[in-house]
Amino acid sequence: MTMGLSVASSSIPRQFIGEVPMRRPVDGEVRVHYGQLYVESGSKHMPDLDDAFAGQTSGLCGAAVPGFLWLVTGLHTGDVGFTVEIHEHAPELDPAWADVVEVSFRPRTSQTFLELWGGEGAWELNLAQIDYRVRYCAQGMDEGNALDTRVDQPQADRYLLQFWAAPPEPDRIVRQTSEIAAHWHRSARELPPPPTTAVRAGAEQRARAERKRADHERRREAERYEWGGRLPTDALRATPSALGLVRYDADLVHALDAAGPGVQRRVAAFAARSATTTAGLADLDWVAPALTALAQGRPLPSPFDDWDRMWRSLKADPNVPDRTIGEAEPPPMPHSPPAPGRRRGLEVETAVVSSAKSPPKPPRISQPHMALPAVFHAGRPNALEAAIAAVSAAVHTYGEDYPAFLREVWNVCSSLSEGKLPLKDPHGGPVPVQGSDESGTLPAPVVLEAVDGLLDTALIDGVTVRIPAHHAMAVGGVVQVEWVVDRSSTVQWDPIAQPETPMEFTFDMQHAYAAAYRGGVEIFYTLFRDEDTVIARSKTLSLSVR
Repeated sequence: MTMGLSVASSSIPRQFIGEVPMRRPVDGEVRVHYGQLYVESGSKHMPDLDDAFAGQTSGLCGAAVPGFLWLVTGLHTGDVGFTVEIHEHAPELDPAWADVVEVSFRPRTSQTFLELWGGEGAWELNLAQIDYRVRYCAQGMDEGNALDTRVDQPQADRYLLQFWAAPPEPDRIVRQTSEIAAHWHRSARELPPPPTTAVRAGAEQRARAERKRADHERRREAERYEWGGRLPTDALRATPSALGLVRYDADLVHALDAAGPGVQRRVAAFAARSATTTAGLADLDWVAPALTALAQGRPLPSPFDDWDRMWRSLKADPNVPDRTIGEAEPPPMPHSPPAPGRRRGLEVETAVVSSAKSPPKPPRISQPHMALPAVFHAGRPNALEAAIAAVSAAVHTYGEDYPAFLREVWNVCSSLSEGKLPLKDPHGGPVPVQGSDESGTLPAPVVLEAVDGLLDTALIDGVTVRIPAHHAMAVGGVVQVEWVVDRSSTVQWDPIAQPETPMEFTFDMQHAYAAAYRGGVEIFYTLFRDEDTVIARSKTLSLSVR
């Protein structure tokens, strides 16, 4: 039950004599607005009233849209009595109900809710994904309609919504007594016929295609802005520090990407030497051999072959100078919104109303600590990563003086001719392409909407990730699912309630569109005994997405 809703939790269910056991997930009073509330299962968009009742002869419970029921009440605004019952078989009809209709309904997902207008509250009905017959009973609809808005008056109208398993049948009016119910029945019969299945499917497909196109265009424009006005190559996207350097010189990042491994290695070595020289480290007896190795295209010697050992060497050397530098502040991104108070014509006003306190002095950073990573990164196996990461470390080593360093990098790039440099990376063969991780011990997850390793966003409304049941699962444990697109992860988790039953996690279309934009997704899950103890990880499911 949602907070703030009036639902009787202490009422004792009244069952008909001889009736099989049933459940009452809702029993009490619920709030309505505009005389309506809904049953929803997997509907991505709220249907129109006409669509919900199209083709029906009855007008109190609209079931024309798959996975959705539109319920009409007599009262316009306020609390009405409302009960939901789930039966195993068709229940006996109580003669006390004045207006009764029946429709057919099938949930579209594993979750079905009774929902209030405007998303003010919802109740989980726990319906299976099977065909149901639904009976909607009403008492006092005319009285509720006459009252219109209930504040503290006695209850005017009440309703009963019953579900039981049954094959689909046309809707029908079982009993009609009130004038307002007769009005809604006439309105439903006057509606044009609903679109055919083929027409509906075509419209849904066109709508999905348009949503996908608009989403891709938004992502493309956002990525173009993020990368300094042009789209990155896949190689740049896979370079972790590239976006950070874009903030300082986007054109240089794209130029290094296009330069080839020969230029990239020379730039990486130049950045490492420049950073260590300006920090006073280049002549130290354990740093100089590493700079020579970079210049000659050889692997880095100790201690630069180990990240932790490198830092221990820095800490242990008494000859490391104590130099600090101010933080390297990147320029504002072009075409970005101006900062508050800096729009044209506001400079004077801003100066007048600014605080009398002087701004705090910017922090000073240890220059040797900024410079040392430039050497380590310059020896990376991938030449582009080496150049980008080494230049980025050198930028922070120069601090506020970084523009002068970047001008030197441009001069190096301009002076190097790719035709005079070896096309083969001197550090060895190509970096292996990352594939699916088969190191996990648990079985890979399953995506119900995928066919032969392909997830087609034009054919789905969302993504369902199923986690197979496993003997290692136990009540109290936790399953954490990761949806990974281009090194960016979305994480969901749920406690294990029924270890013998597969678990399902849903990801919306925005996640599917993001995967389609990158062409694929990797999905895996981790089993935890508690929030800190990992039991095992699954194999990774790799899908192509379009």
